[in-house]
Amino acid sequence: MRLQKYLAECSIASRRGSEKLIQEGRVTVDGELAHLGQTVNPDIHTVLFDGDPVVPDAKVYVLLNKPQGVITTAKDTHDRKTVIDLITGVSARIFPVGRLDMDVTGTLLLTNDGELTNRLAHPRYEVDKVYHAWVKGIVDNKTIRKLQQGVMLEDGITAPAKAKILKTQHRRPSLDSPYTKDANDSSNACAPPSDIPSTTSAEYPLHPSTQADSSPANGATSIRTKSKN
Repeated sequence: MRLQKYLAECSIASRRGSEKLIQEGRVTVDGELAHLGQTVNPDIHTVLFDGDPVVPDAKVYVLLNKPQGVITTAKDTHDRKTVIDLITGVSARIFPVGRLDMDVTGTLLLTNDGELTNRLAHPRYEVDKVYHAWVKGIVDNKTIRKLQQGVMLEDGITAPAKAKILKTQHRRPSLDSPYTKDANDSSNACAPPSDIPSTTSAEYPLHPSTQADSSPANGATSIRTKSKN
């Protein structure tokens, strides 16, 4: 694998950060200064960073119930609270798989397992993702058709999705709908279109049968969505 990728997987730095460390001459492979683009086999080569052996981290998997007001990213340029800030007792560099919008609550997986992240998030693997969300307003057949046909968002149209109403609370229906991002978008943001704004949502890339039932006290529509990347 590429040396910078190996350094990142060992929590030395991000890939870009690892490239900088290589350029600064702080990384050696088998006693020789490393160079950009170099490939290594951890089973054969000895990689040192500042003279210390570089060894892979144990795989870490964190299932987080993300609250509102938190950004799904490893680092935010505007100093807003991120999902990483909520994790304690984990020394490995972990990253969120997929994304939940800042005002959305729900289940989010974080890990340092790059292979698993790629298998779950890359569009070519077409991994099903199921979303449950409470939304404001009345959901009718017209809304269902919008989700099934694809909805135009700021970053493009969503792929067709299945949708159905789960239940009605306070005279408002509960919707079961697979919400799908564009096939070229691996972010998997769980954000319904503007005419059915989400108040509570959850992402279940590993356990599609999991259900969230934290309905707002003032009544809303519950949406369940199932999608592929």
